[in-house]
Amino acid sequence: MLLLISLLMTMNMHANERNIKLPEPDTAGGMPLMQALNERQSARDFSPELLSLQELSNICWAAWGINRAETGRRTAPSSRNRQEMSVLWCCRAVCSV
Repeated sequence: MLLLISLLMTMNMHANERNIKLPEPDTAGGMPLMQALNERQSARDFSPELLSLQELSNICWAAWGINRAETGRRTAPSSRNRQEMSVLWCCRAVCSV
């Protein structure tokens, strides 16, 4: 199943909404939880490098993906399981988009 996401992109000072087909998220591997928590920090400097579609897919899945297909439950909790949430991305550019 391909993830569909609505990206909010600014072009010439006008917002245009586009649907982008993303690859399946890569949910295997990664950093152990305790290491991630230990190394977590806020940053005010951002890289000029573009995100790949795979990286964007992974982030979208982490923010609001379905991690229990049999029940449709999501990666992020919601109040009383209402599932009322939108994930919008505002970005300068993404590779291949």
